[in-house]
Amino acid sequence: MLRVFLLTFVCSLYSMFALSQIDSVNVIKTDVRKTPKIGLVLSGGGAKGIAHVGVLKVLEELGIKPDFIAGTSMGSIVGGLYAIGYSADSLATMMSTQNWAEILTNYVPLSEINIEEKDEYNRFLADFKLKKDGIGLPSGIIEGQKLSLLLSKYCWPSYSYNSFSDFPIPFFCVATDLANGDAVVMDNGYLAEAMRASMAIPSVFTAVKVDDKYLVDGGLVSNFPVKEMLARGADIIIGCNVSGGYKKKEDLSSIFSVLMQSTMLLSIQDSEENKAFCDVLIEPDLKGYSTSDFVYADSIIIFGKEAANKKREELIKLLENYNVHRTAVNHESSVIDVQSVKINQLNVIGLSHVSKSIVTGKLGIKPGDWVTVSEIEEGVTRVFGTSNFIKATYKIQNSDLGAILTIQVEEKPKYSAKVAINYNNYSNGGLLLNYTMLNSVLKSSKWTSNIHVSENFSANSKLSKFFGEGQNWCWASDFDFYSYKLNDYKTEAKGSITRFLETDIRSGVDIFPNSFTSLGMRIGYHRFYARPRNFGDFKSISVRNLFASINLSMNTLNQRYWPKRGFFVDANLSYNFADKYNITTNIYSPLGDSNSQLFVVNRDYHVNMSVRGSYNIPIVENLFTARFDGFIGISTLEDSFIPVYKMGGANFYSKRVIPFVGAKENSIYNNNVSMAQFTGQFNVKDYYCSVIINAGYNSVKRSDFYSRFLKPANWDLGAAISLGYDAVLGPIEVTVSRGFDSGDKVNVYFSFGYRFW
Repeated sequence: MLRVFLLTFVCSLYSMFALSQIDSVNVIKTDVRKTPKIGLVLSGGGAKGIAHVGVLKVLEELGIKPDFIAGTSMGSIVGGLYAIGYSADSLATMMSTQNWAEILTNYVPLSEINIEEKDEYNRFLADFKLKKDGIGLPSGIIEGQKLSLLLSKYCWPSYSYNSFSDFPIPFFCVATDLANGDAVVMDNGYLAEAMRASMAIPSVFTAVKVDDKYLVDGGLVSNFPVKEMLARGADIIIGCNVSGGYKKKEDLSSIFSVLMQSTMLLSIQDSEENKAFCDVLIEPDLKGYSTSDFVYADSIIIFGKEAANKKREELIKLLENYNVHRTAVNHESSVIDVQSVKINQLNVIGLSHVSKSIVTGKLGIKPGDWVTVSEIEEGVTRVFGTSNFIKATYKIQNSDLGAILTIQVEEKPKYSAKVAINYNNYSNGGLLLNYTMLNSVLKSSKWTSNIHVSENFSANSKLSKFFGEGQNWCWASDFDFYSYKLNDYKTEAKGSITRFLETDIRSGVDIFPNSFTSLGMRIGYHRFYARPRNFGDFKSISVRNLFASINLSMNTLNQRYWPKRGFFVDANLSYNFADKYNITTNIYSPLGDSNSQLFVVNRDYHVNMSVRGSYNIPIVENLFTARFDGFIGISTLEDSFIPVYKMGGANFYSKRVIPFVGAKENSIYNNNVSMAQFTGQFNVKDYYCSVIINAGYNSVKRSDFYSRFLKPANWDLGAAISLGYDAVLGPIEVTVSRGFDSGDKVNVYFSFGYRFW
């Protein structure tokens, strides 16, 4: 019995000793345990995701610095930029000062397009890729050219990091693998590319190819990546969710709302489950705001801040319970200030039928160069501004020897077709058709053909063969055909000419050293034909002549329609060799022959010189623009059956007609013409209101033009009010004008759709 007692006592002492040792170990573990890690999770939600910036403001005020940040879609942009050192204040400024209408569309300012491409840019409603197996369509409506460049600009300081885990705050974001629907967690690579993939809303933004995967918006599978954050070892989860959850029955009243709810059901369910894992959940009240309301960035940030302030005490108490020390957070950005980098290696990817030298020549950057982010942006913009690419972006990555610059391009198809519709009360309804061949007829060439099917039929075709490093010059051959009506609003010949037909065939050299200047030299053939009506005994008039010309063009306008800034100059000097007139009349012949008589008249050479210009000054940015337009055309012809220059109407109808409000289309025509016009243009978003006044003067003889030029009585005057709307299907414009000469009436002009010229 004693032995049993002693054995039991010894065992008890051993157990007590062992337990005391275990307790002491636990105490030691508790004493040396690291501070709990804070994970900040930011959901997707389009424009509503800007509310995350307001949340970050409050966290900074409370001295809370996350140890990890995760985001999806818009949450990836806010979170990624914050992770590399941008402060909440700098992000707020960034979000509220962007031109979101430009960034989130395919629109690129006309001023950024190379001058040889400006005539074709933004003229068509739809663009189709022609393939052997049919018509190809893009994977999304928006390529995101401007968005990609913007993200690369702000992510510039991150190039020196090898992994997102090396950022001042470790970061990752989520995208969706389009092939299998899996969530893809991105924590290395190129930050701007990862952000762009995470927010690539299917069918809206094109998919992003990363390695061998096509990635789209992570919101499809993990819009609020809390579980992924927990897997990274976060102890405390602070989550900001702006997705809004399930829509109520009464809100599912449209096809769009039903489709969105159907598409996002799994993601919404995942987000609802993830909310339960948040230690502090912040959900800003953003009712009344949509995912596209980027213009209300300031207000959305305020709502985010208000929602975080409501959780202020909860945040403080949570950190106190975890014994997390709060420190003052610097409100200034701490991003690495990288002024310039040395390019060690230059790569170009995405080429198949376009020469690499075109990209490198336009880029203007070589290995060994020290470059800034602005210089890279300008070079990539020049690459995009050619006719060869749908999209051109870049990424810059670190290496032991220096930076690696990679230019990523998506080529335009070799064969494509474009289409647009238009209507105006001068030409009535019209259809614009285009067929383009790139690098097909010849290497480094472009052949475009355009047809305007309307009452005033027009067509043109141009083949350009490019030469030099970066396509700096080309040999071009082109053909133009115009058919139009001519009216005279002042003389006895009113309504006499019913139809003009003009044909130009030219060939020569174009030199364009930069994106806004071009010098062209041409030799060509011009033919004019008219069949007058009620014009004495004239039955038809035909003129043929050869010419040589020099043309200088400069164009910095920011957009084709209703430009808000920039200037345009087109100067032309042509030497016209002897004209040959074929005139058919109904004059009775001495021989008694009443049939038509043909008279052939040869004219000596003559010289034509013209200058057309437009200067747009933004008086109040994005609100009021003052525009000054002018034209002067002078010819050495002393008389002519055929006028050299024509004016009239509210808009350009062909390359040969200058707008002049107060006169009907093509109603002022002569050998010597001048015009001055002022426009005060008001604009709010896509709506425009213009007040226009102009004065013009014309004469047959150059001597009369000079002698009577300064006499106001010889000038034609006109004024107009124009209302316009930049619609998706093309510009809509209504112009009411009146001339101030005797007998002039009010003219009303209506136009819808893209113009041919």
